[in-house]
Amino acid sequence: MHAPVAPTAECISLLKDLGEVAYVVLPVTAVEHKVYMASFVAQFPKAKVYVAPGQFSWPLNLPLGFRVDGILTDENKEMMPFKDEIDYTGWFFRPFTGSISEVAFFHKKTKTLLVTDAVIWIDNAPPEILKQKGIAPNVWKKMALQACFLGPPNLDTFEEIKQKLIVSPVIRILVVSRAKREVRDWIARVCRWNFERIIPAHFSAPIKAGPKDLRDAYSFLEEEEGKEGANVAASPSPAFGFDLSAFNLGGVTGKGRKRTVVFPEKDTKILDALNKFVSATGLAD
Repeated sequence: MHAPVAPTAECISLLKDLGEVAYVVLPVTAVEHKVYMASFVAQFPKAKVYVAPGQFSWPLNLPLGFRVDGILTDENKEMMPFKDEIDYTGWFFRPFTGSISEVAFFHKKTKTLLVTDAVIWIDNAPPEILKQKGIAPNVWKKMALQACFLGPPNLDTFEEIKQKLIVSPVIRILVVSRAKREVRDWIARVCRWNFERIIPAHFSAPIKAGPKDLRDAYSFLEEEEGKEGANVAASPSPAFGFDLSAFNLGGVTGKGRKRTVVFPEKDTKILDALNKFVSATGLAD
């Protein structure tokens, strides 16, 4: 069981129809994925429990409330009982208040990549369960935008982000921006697997996508690295006394790489303000 949701009677019944749960994994440190772990693990006392490194709570570092049988570090791979079926690799970053991490899993037999927050795919139409509840298409679009930007939805933006493999604005601005090197190295490791589909924890799944698609979704890291290099190159070199801007490759992505979806500034105002706040207060840097 990857990133458990609330253990409702319906959820537990559906799982038991598949068989006995042998392993439960918490693949991130994010509280919204951690909140149901204790109650879920209690439903399957025989299952082994594995968690991403760096689990914490803030402002008080409280106990997790459930047992842990192992930490999902690369060093512990050989100890994992599912190692022959499932490979994994994670990234880890420690800001001021705690830790940020995510572990990706590769199911070898089905060539499936399991991630939590790394990428999303938003369909144009609402999921079937929302249709059954009578949720109108425009309401669905607003719900999706609210989840991505944490602010008042602008419906025209939905057309820019729908039916594409993207990094959610929340993750890109508040998380990845703080750990660019760690995430870039992680994506490189993940893309060594020959996966053919991706199952994220949010929005639509499964997504037909491979390593190139994942690299394209994270091409903004290359673009930003190019811009940072351009800023350095544009300054006269004190050693040689001439402008190096002629060698500027800023904004150039990898060979054949698609450019990143650009999020309109009007949509990212709340995320940008929150990002500045946590940086200014030292909560996340």
